[in-house]
Amino acid sequence: ASPVCGKELVSGTRVKRGPSWKWSSQDGGPGNEGEVVSGTEKNSDGWVRVKWDRGGVNGYRWGAENAYDVEPVDANPLSKAIRDKDVEALLEAAKEEGAAQIRGSAGVLLEVLALAEEGATHGRKDVELIGVLVAQLGADPNKPSGGRLALTVAAERGRCDLVQALLEHGAQAGVHDAEGLTSLQALTRHLERAEAGGALLAELGKALRLLEAQEQREE
Repeated sequence: ASPVCGKELVSGTRVKRGPSWKWSSQDGGPGNEGEVVSGTEKNSDGWVRVKWDRGGVNGYRWGAENAYDVEPVDANPLSKAIRDKDVEALLEAAKEEGAAQIRGSAGVLLEVLALAEEGATHGRKDVELIGVLVAQLGADPNKPSGGRLALTVAAERGRCDLVQALLEHGAQAGVHDAEGLTSLQALTRHLERAEAGGALLAELGKALRLLEAQEQREE
């Protein structure tokens, strides 16, 4: 059963930004999700605390000031399979109801990337999910979702394995996002603004070189 009941928003509920959202990118950007860690069963002041999948824990209005900064996420089988990194469940969900949602879109790729750890990890399941979504289910790695390109997000997370996987499955470095930036241009801007250091910075540099090489091949 869903933990959401009426106006209650209890701990354990999956949420995303809601109609009153005013907190910039605390959630990691549009489409990202988190989990309520202190809900209405603990707080009676109209506020709840959310831990975001991309990192960070903050308080948000759930009724306070007549505002709702977050809202529950429908726990559909497709999103659950991606969250659990379960390829078999993903294929089953696509067969049952999610194929049309995936084909020709990039939103599901951004879901995978939002949950992927940053830096040089051995995320075999992440790579496998990307491959299945593009090669078998028809997700489009060159179509922006929420203005963002999957290739850009993978690069900004320092995931060279996912950058390579996307390139191997047809992602093009010369495609522009909603701001008119290629993935290389977006990553360059990200590096100028980033406070990353150490191992993550090294991986961001490797991703930059991958994108530079790909752009040269596409010329």
